[in-house]
Amino acid sequence: MSYDARSYADKSAVIFDLDGTLTPSKRQVEKDMAALFCRLLRSGKKVVVMSGGIFSRFKSQFLDHLTCADSAEARLELFKDLYLFPLDGSTFYLYQGEGWKEIYSEPFSVQEKTEIFSAIKKAETDVPGLGRGKIYGDTIEDRGSQITFSALGQQAPLTEKLRWDRDHSKRIRMELFLRPLLKNYDVKIGGTTSIDVNKRHINKAYAIRKMEEYSGIPISEMLFIGDAIFKGGNDYQALETGVDHVKVNGPEDTAKVIRQVLGMSE
Repeated sequence: MSYDARSYADKSAVIFDLDGTLTPSKRQVEKDMAALFCRLLRSGKKVVVMSGGIFSRFKSQFLDHLTCADSAEARLELFKDLYLFPLDGSTFYLYQGEGWKEIYSEPFSVQEKTEIFSAIKKAETDVPGLGRGKIYGDTIEDRGSQITFSALGQQAPLTEKLRWDRDHSKRIRMELFLRPLLKNYDVKIGGTTSIDVNKRHINKAYAIRKMEEYSGIPISEMLFIGDAIFKGGNDYQALETGVDHVKVNGPEDTAKVIRQVLGMSE
């Protein structure tokens, strides 16, 4: 983990990636992190989670395990300052009334989906040296406003995923192969084995600007925390906004940053 040693306690909004930042990849949040996140939600700061995952994964992986609110009134109070941007900002949810409401969506057309699926299938066969071995389930997922390629399949065990592309070189080759085929889209490395395709300029930078628009908080008062802040990574484009940021290596690092934001001792 690397970050400025100065305190981030003065930030008005804290933005998180999900997989690899708040939780292990596609696994539920751990109890200690859930408790710490609840404490952050009660701090008066705006809190944002954005990820390439669909909203149902936000719920099953994260939201359903925030047990610090056990009534409708408590949930309304707890979640009033929580902003969710699934699918790398191509959808946006706020908690209203007694549940989460979609505020906007940027879905693909049928023609766009066909074009993207075709390019990914070509990459699967034509990019050399992927060395994928066993495939666990479907490799291409239509998420409505995002198409995701998972090299080992959607159900691959985390241990297999972590071994497959440690240095990102395999996915970088796929990304470079796909970019000329998908010139009108954003193509970027996601998760541990995936490539995400969104509409052009619909990414985490787009989501951060939407956050500024909806909350009224300037980007200079925001902090972005993610594990994939490297060129080609799905957190990297957030830096286009000039947002202050912290690169972490997992939930343990993230917990340290949250404690710093809250002014807690280690």
